[in-house]
Order: sequence, then structure tokens, then C-alpha cells
Amino acid sequence: PGNRSVLLRGAAGSGKSIVLVERLARLIERSPVGQPRSVLVTSFNKDMVRQLARWFTDRMDSVGISRFTRTNRSESCIEFSGVGTGSDQVTFCNWDQAPTRLAGLTLDSHVTHDSVWVREAGSITEELLATNPDFRPLGSDNYAADPEFQLMELRRVVYGLMATTKEKYLEVERTGRGGRGIGRVQRELVWSVIERAPQSTFTHRRIHLLEEAIAGHINGEFTDLFVDEAQDFLPADIECCYALRRGNNPVFMVVD
Repeated sequence: PGNRSVLLRGAAGSGKSIVLVERLARLIERSPVGQPRSVLVTSFNKDMVRQLARWFTDRMDSVGISRFTRTNRSESCIEFSGVGTGSDQVTFCNWDQAPTRLAGLTLDSHVTHDSVWVREAGSITEELLATNPDFRPLGSDNYAADPEFQLMELRRVVYGLMATTKEKYLEVERTGRGGRGIGRVQRELVWSVIERAPQSTFTHRRIHLLEEAIAGHINGEFTDLFVDEAQDFLPADIECCYALRRGNNPVFMVVD
């Protein structure tokens, strides 16, 4: 490993994740005494997180590095401490746990599930269409009035493209949304619903993490960052990843 960031791209099944583990292993093997590293390996794929941890254990055993402690923080968050001569710590964690377990944010334990959010958004949409003359021309058959579409807007645009204010949402270039045009009045409707619907979904947790990251309130805990299946990460996820590392230390990302 050199002191530079790397993006490794290849076809599914070509061995990219094995390369990630090998690079991580060599990083650990060359870690100097007295300068412990704190490494994060993350992905949205829970099964892959567990598989990477297994491969890492096998790789360490193969070269006789067996002095470490494994702690299962949850089913998909595994920590190895005291690894190698550098007494490094390596955390394998599903990215969904970033706001709480990785960033340490204190959040309301209540979470509104998507089905509840969609139901509430549907009621709010009906009310807005019936009472606000600006929205009546859209009609209930317009896709902007579809709660499922609104939920995706919350995830992919408000959070994903970091359009977390009304001003940003109304103007944001909708990269990755399939080229579907959405006019200003439609955006006004969607934002009005998002603003009034429950603010306690898992996406809202990620929005909170993003806002804290942009404000510089996240203390970078990890010296090194490895991301597998990074094609699943939205721009906001990448921004939050960078906030978790110390300074401008290099990152290693794998994409299909």
C-alpha cells in the first residue's frame, strides 16, 4: 500500500474483495510499533461484511498473526483489537450502522418504518391536493403525488444528493434519477410532503449524520478506510465516509 487513494473496479466475481482483504492484511503487517491504526471496512452488504471478516481472520492466521481479540458488536459489526505488532484495531461494519455505532451520534430510539411513512405521506398528499390551489393541477395520478416516489426522493435526492434544504431541493441537478423531469410545482409538492411527514426514518438518521459531517462535528476516528461494493453508496454516503477518517488519509474503494 502507498499513501494514495485507490478505486478498484472489476466485474462481479473477479476477486476484488479478496484484493481488498490482501491490501488490508499487508497494511497491518507493515504497521509500525507504537503507531496503532484504526481501520474501518464497510459495505451495505451485511453478508459481505461478515465474509470479509472471515477472510481477514484466515489471512492473519496464515502468516501467524493470531494475537488479537474479536468482539461482535452486532451481527454485522465485528471489531478486531490488538492486531499485529502495531496493536491495530480493525472494524468490519455494515454502513447502515454509521450514524450510531460508527459516528456515535445520539438519536431517538424510535424509528418510523417505511410503510408507516408512506401511509402518512399519502394522507398529507391528499390534503395538500385538496386544499392548496397551487397543487390542484397536478392531480392524484401525477407521479409526484405518489408516496413511494416521495420516499425515494427523500432517500436518493434529499439525502443522497445532499439537497437537505428546500432551496437546494428545488434547484438540485437530479443525477442518477433516470432522467425523469420533475417541474418546480412537483418539487414543491414533494418537499411539502417530506417536510410534514415523520422525521424519524432511517434516512433521517443518515441526514443527521450528513449534516454533522458537513458542519465538521464528526471526529475522524479511523486512520484507514476500505469500502466494498461502493457502487451502492450515494454521494452523501461517500461524504460521510470521508468525515469518519482522520484528515485526508487515503481510502480504498471497490466497485462493480
